[in-house]
Amino acid sequence: MAFVLILLVVDGALLAIVKLGAPKDENKIVDIEAFVANEETAKKVESQLAGQKVTISKDMREKVVPHGWIVLKHMGEPELAQPIADTLIRKGRKDAKVVGDAVLVGGIFDSEAKAKQVAAKLEQQESIKFDIEQGEKKVTSEVYKLVVEGLDSQGADKVKEVLGQNQVEDYESKPAAQ
Repeated sequence: MAFVLILLVVDGALLAIVKLGAPKDENKIVDIEAFVANEETAKKVESQLAGQKVTISKDMREKVVPHGWIVLKHMGEPELAQPIADTLIRKGRKDAKVVGDAVLVGGIFDSEAKAKQVAAKLEQQESIKFDIEQGEKKVTSEVYKLVVEGLDSQGADKVKEVLGQNQVEDYESKPAAQ
């Protein structure tokens, strides 16, 4: 009984420390960086944020976009993928390679149908089930970078609301530069 009472007191003390000692999110000051495709939208967002310190500049932004189709076999562990890739290479598939924890075969295909055709042929030859997934590529494009500085939690919420109204989805909050 005494042990349970001690545990309850310790639990209550730890809870109080966590609740009262934790930094308050509403006291944090943040900067928001948003990336907009065109100058017109950037100016529109700036005008809707009157009273805030907004800086607009041109910037280059790298983005991952869907591109083609790939044939691969996820192995769960990179160490398991390499022997499968080596076996495929020995059997004549010079385009087999390990990417992360998967074996990628054949590069990027323009159509899903072509990728399925390659996967079906591989499955028949190797008795291994291959997956078809949307490929990706990185593209770099010129964007307009908006930086809204020195926001508390209410100000940050307002800025995020304005960005949402203007279909700006590419933004991030960062601790304010001191």
